[in-house]
Amino acid sequence: MEKNKRIQNAGDNSNQLQADVINITTVTGITEQKAREICKETFRTVRQEFTKEAYQCAQKRVEEFEDALMPKLSSIENALEAFKEPSFQSLLAEAQRTAACTERLEDYDMLSELLIQRIEYNEDRKRYTGIKKAISIVDQVDDDALCGLTIAHCLLTLTPVTGNVINGLNVLENIFAPILSTELLLIYNG
Repeated sequence: MEKNKRIQNAGDNSNQLQADVINITTVTGITEQKAREICKETFRTVRQEFTKEAYQCAQKRVEEFEDALMPKLSSIENALEAFKEPSFQSLLAEAQRTAACTERLEDYDMLSELLIQRIEYNEDRKRYTGIKKAISIVDQVDDDALCGLTIAHCLLTLTPVTGNVINGLNVLENIFAPILSTELLLIYNG
């Protein structure tokens, strides 16, 4: 085994280091901790809309929303980088505003999914407009209306491509059976 001889010369008040391998890890960009700080910062502006009496409740709800959002964003590569964008921060503030007005955990999940869609389809302005409007009304849409919207969307966009009508109807049955509920049919039949 051959030994390496290293000689260092330095002047007064100098630090000298020797190493065979130097690993430097530099983390750039937005971390989950920084994203949470940004969430808190955007909520500071949103909370000004609430009275002192409503602030505690709003803060609790927004923290629950944040807890639903962060694991999802952390699991998507480079999703946290969206926190650098002013348009995303504006949408985040709107989502926080909506989250503060609802106590339903399902609404927090829906808001987080909408923000993820915003990140994934960043360049699509039509989709962005739809997401922005959806975020503002999440707390106003009940489960029956959401189910109805889902069915309407499926009817307009899904078409079976089998050559057999019976197989096509079976495909549609498999799609709609989990969505349809007795309550929704009662509302339709009046």
